[in-house]
Amino acid sequence: PDDTVIYGQCLAVWSGVRAFRDRFIFNPHGLEPYQAITWKSRLKYTPMREVHSWMFRQSRHVVSLGGRLTDIIRRHSHPDTKIHVLPNAISPPESPTPKHSSPPFRLLFVGRHVFNKGIVYLLDAIRLLNDEGFQEQVRLDLVGAGPLLEGLRNQYAMPNVEFHGGADDGKMLALQQAADLFVFPTLFEGMPTAVMEAMAYGTPIAVTDTGATLDLLTPANGFLDRKSTRLNSSHANIS
Repeated sequence: PDDTVIYGQCLAVWSGVRAFRDRFIFNPHGLEPYQAITWKSRLKYTPMREVHSWMFRQSRHVVSLGGRLTDIIRRHSHPDTKIHVLPNAISPPESPTPKHSSPPFRLLFVGRHVFNKGIVYLLDAIRLLNDEGFQEQVRLDLVGAGPLLEGLRNQYAMPNVEFHGGADDGKMLALQQAADLFVFPTLFEGMPTAVMEAMAYGTPIAVTDTGATLDLLTPANGFLDRKSTRLNSSHANIS
């Protein structure tokens, strides 16, 4: 029927979209093509940016996860397009577990082992701490799979770093309970569920200001370094 609303996430719906653009809702999700960092990745994503921008202009409504992503959509949408902010959501645990920190200070990363998650910078930081004599005071647990996993495991073989690969709910709960800080040095992002899950477990977080991560931060739960924000915003998004 002509009054049926049509919803498409990413590029699941695109063929013939002009015929129903007045009732089409487009959810582009993380908008990675607009947030690439290196020139190589920018060039690689050029066709995808063009397709997404065309989809924005064909849509009556566009869903944004919030934060910087809304600004990207606004720049590439038709003036009549309505943008609706619908953040990601998770199923929180029944109750956060109180933290009882004791040496070593435990850091936790959860996510796909791919370039844009910034894992290399995190591992380089641990190596630097080890070189400075802090090997016994800090430990890093990494959870997740991905194309970089084995290479990183071999390149950064350190006694205080453990690559867990995948983790079931029981293991994830144990790691979250043990963590003193959840670290997510992502280079570009949508609204990472891993950060929300860490917050739900009561784990403090350190996350880069990209995508919609800033929407998760309030004066009640964190502190924002405004200087770092300005530095990040100078290269985070591509028009």
